[in-house]
Amino acid sequence: LVIAGPKSRDVLSQITTAALDNNAFPWLSMREIEIGSAHIVAMRINFVGELGWELHVPMEHIATAYDQIIAAGTPHGLRDFGMYAMESMRLEKGYRGWKSELTTELTPLELNLDRFIALDKPAFIGKAALATRKSAYTFVQMRVETKGAEAPYGAVIYDDDQIAGYATSGGYGHRVGFSLALGVIKHDCLAKKKPLDLEIFGERCNVTILDEVPYDPANIRLRA
Repeated sequence: LVIAGPKSRDVLSQITTAALDNNAFPWLSMREIEIGSAHIVAMRINFVGELGWELHVPMEHIATAYDQIIAAGTPHGLRDFGMYAMESMRLEKGYRGWKSELTTELTPLELNLDRFIALDKPAFIGKAALATRKSAYTFVQMRVETKGAEAPYGAVIYDDDQIAGYATSGGYGHRVGFSLALGVIKHDCLAKKKPLDLEIFGERCNVTILDEVPYDPANIRLRA
């Protein structure tokens, strides 16, 4: 289960005795907590860019835990949200997604996730391949001037008539109020700082490479 939003701490604190403040439970940490009779692994992390927790609940307790969260949250305006809403929010934060950005075709280095790779470790699976990988591509987040449709996986990015890269996912950012796409482009095209186009179902759309994520780039809401 995921509970997220500016009131998530207020809701969760009503059904657990665990300390949820920043000192006891900081962002990106994990704790074991109890909700009712269920022992739960709680992680202060989520895919939507808000204060919140992932709750890894034993299957036999998940329905009861869900009911308790809903009961505690209803006075606060809590409601369910679906995958399309989560997809919109994760695009606004530039989070890489499984089967779109995180595939066997792209390495963490190409996705600008090198801060999570310790090449000075003695050994790990894939180290040799990463150390010798030479890629012409780098990850980008783009604002897209769409003409109706959002960017699908594989939509081609053009530098004039030259292929510069491709989109890995796209959608509308409802909090920021414009269309977004994630993707990879060639280093030399990025260095030119020229206008680029993204072809969406046969139509060229102008794109702007964003220098930072458009929603809460300092992660103030996540650290609240």
